[in-house]
Amino acid sequence: MANATVSPWTNRARVRTVAACGLGSFTAALSTNLVNISAPAMAKDLALTTGQISRILTVYLLAITVLLPVFGRLGDTAGCKKVFVVGFAGFGVFALACAHASGIASLIVARCFQGAAAAMLMATAAPIVLRAFPPTHRARVLGMLLSLTYVGLVLGPMLGGIIVGALGWRAIFVLLAAISVLGTLLAALWLERDSGAAPGQKRARPPLIPVALLRVPPFAFGIAGALLLYTTTFMLSFSLPFELQHTRGMSARAAGLLMTSQPVVMAVIAPFGGWLADRFGTRAPCAFAMFILACAYLLLPHAVDGSNQGIVLVLGLVGLGAGTFIAPNNASIMGAAPKEQQATAAAAAMARNIGMTCGVALAASLFQRTGEFRMVMLGAAVLAIVGATVALFRKSAIPMAA
Repeated sequence: MANATVSPWTNRARVRTVAACGLGSFTAALSTNLVNISAPAMAKDLALTTGQISRILTVYLLAITVLLPVFGRLGDTAGCKKVFVVGFAGFGVFALACAHASGIASLIVARCFQGAAAAMLMATAAPIVLRAFPPTHRARVLGMLLSLTYVGLVLGPMLGGIIVGALGWRAIFVLLAAISVLGTLLAALWLERDSGAAPGQKRARPPLIPVALLRVPPFAFGIAGALLLYTTTFMLSFSLPFELQHTRGMSARAAGLLMTSQPVVMAVIAPFGGWLADRFGTRAPCAFAMFILACAYLLLPHAVDGSNQGIVLVLGLVGLGAGTFIAPNNASIMGAAPKEQQATAAAAAMARNIGMTCGVALAASLFQRTGEFRMVMLGAAVLAIVGATVALFRKSAIPMAA
């Protein structure tokens, strides 16, 4: 146990652990926003409808959702580092496969396997980092990891818009492959070896989905919060590029630059959200954050009809709400599990990916039925109000596992 008077960040191995795992989170986040901002160009090039292009996005998220608990369990038993390194390498290989896809069928297959590799990264990154730090810094280190994640979100729309405009949508997958090469090397060299269960040890096998943890209020409410948050934010991230590029006639580059305001604010606020959780618990920050999101979703259709400055301000409000919510909510989920099940608890992040999948599906469905961005945002606002209500029923304290 680290001495309370010594900062855990003075340990170089811990800093390298956060950097390597943060790069994995960065790459997954960058992939999501790169593909989202390039979706209109991809649809045009391959002659796809909004519903068809949504399948390319949802198959990636569905693969992550289904396989997160599997790789979380594998990390518990075989070692998180092994799973993480293999996942990073696989992510790059299938990114190249996406770049060379000849049509929607091959692209869907390649994106599905890339989602499997991303699940390996997501299921093990948080447990690796949490095991490197004392429990008293759990929320703050999660906030730091999330901040690195949102660096990817910050760069995603901007880089995606520039790359798609200059080189086409296939180039975004070449970029992801190049980053994956670096990430694989750093993870192999910097992460400490862990072996999971000792050879010959008969360890009780927990279920892939930790059902018993659903009876723990911080875990259950955290799962519900993650599901609602990511459903609403992905309703926005899927529908807004189409609204800006098709309805307003913006280029991919201009739309990407506008959309960076949301993740920029999220990146700045995420560590502060972790600090709030450490000091005051999770109830108030999560409820307040969801209320902010509901207001922002209601304002955004009016902002889109107005000036670019208005769009930037309202997207910044979305970033404020999401950034404040994520670190306390994740700390609540991870803090509910005993140390030996941290990877399994991390697999509960499948709720996040279910939310992402539902968000894309809901947005695509509402767009096809109504053709109005306003209706998509109204649905997101209603779900955010539900999220604020759910947050008010959670306990204030974060139960820290030993």
